[in-house]
Amino acid sequence: MTIPATMPDNGHVTHHPFREMIDHLVDYILNDRESHVSAEDAVKTHEIVFALDQSAAQGGKPVKLPLLS
Repeated sequence: MTIPATMPDNGHVTHHPFREMIDHLVDYILNDRESHVSAEDAVKTHEIVFALDQSAAQGGKPVKLPLLS
């Protein structure tokens, strides 16, 4: 039995789960509005991820935020 599958790197984008996200981004760019997902939110999210990595590298010790003062 063969199960048809589309690999993510094949160039066909009809199966990608991000269509709504891309439509949202394009809509906000074309209408000169700021998305509910701001650059500031992205920075905070990355800071948390970096803090998690730092904590894991230190054996699970707490890491104070913000990372940069």
